[in-house]
Amino acid sequence: MSASVGPPDDARPGVRTDGAQPQASTSTAPRPSDHGPLRRVAGHAPPTLAGVAVALLAVLTAVRWIDTPTPSWLPTAQALVPAALPFAVVLLLLAARTRHRGVAVAAGIVAVIHLLLAAPWWIPGEHAADDQGGEPLVVVASNVQFGFSFPDIQLLVDEVGARDADVLLLIEAAPGTEDVARDAGIGRHLPYALGVERPDAGGAYIFSRYPLTTAGVPEPPETRYALPTAVVQAPQGEVTVMAVHAVAPLAADAVVWHRELTSLAAWAAVAPTAGPLVLAGDFNASSDHPAFRRFAAAGLYDAQREVGRGRRRTWPERAGPFVPPFVDLDHILLRGLAVTGFDRFPVTGTDHYAVSAGLVPEGS
Repeated sequence: MSASVGPPDDARPGVRTDGAQPQASTSTAPRPSDHGPLRRVAGHAPPTLAGVAVALLAVLTAVRWIDTPTPSWLPTAQALVPAALPFAVVLLLLAARTRHRGVAVAAGIVAVIHLLLAAPWWIPGEHAADDQGGEPLVVVASNVQFGFSFPDIQLLVDEVGARDADVLLLIEAAPGTEDVARDAGIGRHLPYALGVERPDAGGAYIFSRYPLTTAGVPEPPETRYALPTAVVQAPQGEVTVMAVHAVAPLAADAVVWHRELTSLAAWAAVAPTAGPLVLAGDFNASSDHPAFRRFAAAGLYDAQREVGRGRRRTWPERAGPFVPPFVDLDHILLRGLAVTGFDRFPVTGTDHYAVSAGLVPEGS
């Protein structure tokens, strides 16, 4: 029985008998990639570039604790601090896939800092209350942008009625604001009013379901814009309410903005009010601004944060489909009251969302 004989060595593919090494394959057929799309994209980003990006995010995060209005771009940068989180997460994922450990660790630290800052907004605060403690005092605050388009005030008045609001604070009340509001029927819901009308952004108004009085109300600090303040004689008890509007921290006004917020927080800390205190309106600042955090040091708390349902931005309201609201400039700050709910809603004709909160006496 004969054995099967294979081809001689010199006939086998790839075997050279003259001692030379076989030539490498010159096939141009594409080879399957063992990398996912994320890793392929990340592979084009040099570690140095990724490191620079993480460093910039770290700097942006750090400015949150710099309490100064200069340079003038600093307050704007502070308003953008929350935007660092999604970029840090993306860099973390890219660095992890490409095994850039240093970049991954740095991006992870930045992301963790932002998650820790965001966490309290998802946890009900000690001043949160359910809606079983009696009828709440519903407060609405809206920046109406130089009085906005007066026909649109009807929509706001309708919203006030639908929400059964008890107090409405109008910021940037232009001349004629009270008249057109009354023509739109605001008096059916909120018959009492006081405030200041101005042709610039400095006017403000308080409309109330219950009588208003200025007797015994401490004089507010000197600011560029009007800060009408009154005691609302509500069934829930007397509540001192201020319509707040701080200047925008742009260019040279950054110094004025910082001074106004600081003086207003100092006023709130010592205001000799007999009952609860509410400051509501357009602060042109968020909790990422140290000057705004002075209100917390003065014993005031943010209604939005107390309800523990996340952070809801209020500006810009109508910048377009690709620019969502990215900073919360409008607030309802309070002391001596508990919060049953918080909401924001769009108002046609202005670039700010309006904010609304239900308030009850603490302990009720």
